[in-house]
Amino acid sequence: MVSKADPPQRMPSQAAVLQRWAVFWNSPGCHADPLLPTVPIMNCWVCDNNDRIDALPTWERIAADEYWRVAHAIDTALPGWLVLIPRRHVTSIAEMTDAEAADLGAWQGRLSRALVAVTGCVKTYVVQFAEKEGVSHVHFHVIPRMAELPDDRRGVGVFGYLDPSPELRVGDERKSELTLALRARLRSAGVPLSP
Repeated sequence: MVSKADPPQRMPSQAAVLQRWAVFWNSPGCHADPLLPTVPIMNCWVCDNNDRIDALPTWERIAADEYWRVAHAIDTALPGWLVLIPRRHVTSIAEMTDAEAADLGAWQGRLSRALVAVTGCVKTYVVQFAEKEGVSHVHFHVIPRMAELPDDRRGVGVFGYLDPSPELRVGDERKSELTLALRARLRSAGVPLSP
């Protein structure tokens, strides 16, 4: 609480704010695109992976286009758990452009159909929170809802499959198999797999 005795706080000048912004903007690790409506972010793990997409394992780049990258979740016990990731840094759906939003809907449908065909799931869950510590970059979970899924793992309970013990984690070989099958299914549906 401010009392009447407190001196008024002096706001920084516009020039000082712009100077600080320029220093921040030009610093290493800043991934913002100056032409798109977003705030720059430092050291975003997702942006770092987007920047080195060609060096990622195949399951981290199942498919991609100008706006989105599709990856298999890295720390799950549920085979086929996909993550749909914007190629530029956004921390809120409200920051997405109309083109990104339109493409998002198409990808959610494509991936859901591919997961039904490849995994035999009865439907998919599509979820977005971006609340996990260190992962504020928007991303959408596209999760196969298998017929035999236990009641306690349905709906939000499916997140119980994340962060499993190492012996329960979907292995690299299985993720590679799923990647090949999903790519084949997407390709047969006429979906371009890379930008």
